[in-house]
Amino acid sequence: MAAGMQDKLQDVREVVTWISLLLPLLPLGVGLWQFRNEKTWLRLLLLFLAITLLFDLAGYYVGIILKEPNARIYNAFPPVEFLLLGLMFFTWHDGKTEKRIIGILIPVFLLFWIITQAISTPHNLDNVILTVESVLLVIIAVGTLFRSMMRDTIPVQKNPIFWVSSALVVYFAGNLILFALAPTLQQDTIDSKWIWVLHSLLNVIKNLLFLGGFLACRTRISSSSAGLSSY
Repeated sequence: MAAGMQDKLQDVREVVTWISLLLPLLPLGVGLWQFRNEKTWLRLLLLFLAITLLFDLAGYYVGIILKEPNARIYNAFPPVEFLLLGLMFFTWHDGKTEKRIIGILIPVFLLFWIITQAISTPHNLDNVILTVESVLLVIIAVGTLFRSMMRDTIPVQKNPIFWVSSALVVYFAGNLILFALAPTLQQDTIDSKWIWVLHSLLNVIKNLLFLGGFLACRTRISSSSAGLSSY
């Protein structure tokens, strides 16, 4: 019975993992098609998607194919992720206060990452840095989302800021819960493996919402909108 459950879980995990790995190619392709927009945030998000894909493929190859520890690969990703997403949010905001806060958070987080890497175990995922990153990006994304919804004059379904911010809220809020549960579970148990299945599902949802954001780029924003609307 237990062996059958393990086999089913492994099959589900494989399917979800491959979908999660390859799905970024869809928003990436659509985003490259929209690149003539020449929006700074668009270029940052495209770069983020491309680098994310490379990290995920490297992690999969080392961890699944070579069966070697791949925590170092994933521990190296948060500073890149936070930098690119932080800069994207920075370009969306026109208020001095918002720009100052984001401009301060980026170097502070990078410094915090350096410190945690110096004192943490290299072969384990750094749940502390992942949790801090998730909290900060959820706060920034929620603030951006609400500010955009209050100030923009176009329907939310045609607003890229709505799609991209929603993607990040769902992904990082979900990961906050998973990162909180992960340390309480023993490695290589059914429960611990389901954590990674759920993480992959969150990644799928995030990329589908990113795709919606790129498709929404086709809509011209009203020139009467200011700040976030004029990204």
